[in-house]
Amino acid sequence: MKHHQASPTEKLDLVLNQIHRFEPEAIHSKLGDLITHISTIKGKTTHEDLGKNIVLIKNNITNTELIKILQRLVNDGYIEKVKSPDSLKEINSFYITTFDGVLFLDHPGGYVKQAALYASENIRIDKLESDQRESQKNLVRLTSWIAWGTVGAAVIGLALLAWQIYVFYHPAPIPVDVKIKTEKHS
Repeated sequence: MKHHQASPTEKLDLVLNQIHRFEPEAIHSKLGDLITHISTIKGKTTHEDLGKNIVLIKNNITNTELIKILQRLVNDGYIEKVKSPDSLKEINSFYITTFDGVLFLDHPGGYVKQAALYASENIRIDKLESDQRESQKNLVRLTSWIAWGTVGAAVIGLALLAWQIYVFYHPAPIPVDVKIKTEKHS
């Protein structure tokens, strides 16, 4: 059965989820008002454990990729490397999710969902910019129509004013036959 090749973003989410799922739990004891750390129940988040994780193996995450992914998650502040309390050797170090890492998994849901949110936001912004450009073109068109309409109204108004001035100074004589026709009918 062939598995789909996970993208780098999906691989980041896979590793972060596996660390969160299998991280060690600390056992604390209370002595009066003082809470002291006694020991840690070993989880399965050492580099070696993660290299043997079946989910990561099925998604073709190589050891080289795992090292890069772990470094990225540490740099992003979503996991931290902690030395085992029973050993000072680097090889016994394990990874735990930070509070920011848990929040990141819950909201927005990891790297994949964050990338999808960014993509949908970019699509929305592109659409808004396109709509804005279209509205600007329509406003320019409307403004030019209004300007030409105003010029046309001004020309018609001046023509009417000129006509009224002409009619005022040059009244038309009343035709004689109009008077006669009206007198005959009365």
